[in-house]
Amino acid sequence: MLTPCRLLPLLVAVLSLPACSSDTGDSSDDAATTGTTTSSTSTPTEATTGTTTEWDECTEISLTVSVTQTLADGPAPEPAGGPIADGTYALTAYEVHGAAVLTSDIKSDVYAFAAPGYQFRNTNTALSGTFTAAATTLSLTSECRCNAALATCNDTIEMGELTYTATPTQLQTFSNYINGGTAVATYTLQ
Repeated sequence: MLTPCRLLPLLVAVLSLPACSSDTGDSSDDAATTGTTTSSTSTPTEATTGTTTEWDECTEISLTVSVTQTLADGPAPEPAGGPIADGTYALTAYEVHGAAVLTSDIKSDVYAFAAPGYQFRNTNTALSGTFTAAATTLSLTSECRCNAALATCNDTIEMGELTYTATPTQLQTFSNYINGGTAVATYTLQ
């Protein structure tokens, strides 16, 4: 049995491992043949602050838009599903239905889809992998996940599922909000 004294050295050893990457340096060939999206570590992305973030080895997208969270009146709309058009979607609205208090004021997210691959980036996390969309469920599997706070990347992490609505120019995702209620994130095709 692993006790805390035995687990700590193991955890330190795992966190000290170099970031995993299957990138061969030619991401256009990878995306064309496998549908996955990867990035080169030689071109780090930039956060909204304009500082270079060496921690993101998973995406080739940058954060450019920040939105203020708002409390919305009434119930959240029902997810309707639909085909997700390829392209880059920036967060343009973040509404919380049914919560008494918001936990934060500012959000900044971006998705890039090139079926069946996707990339996701916010100020704390960068992901890339594959997705499927069926009925009103968007299932994401991450093949690369980077964390800004830990400055690490790990491969093959299951992301789970979101309910969603897609139109030719927008994507809305629905999730449970930390203080209760439903968060509706609206992304607009750029």
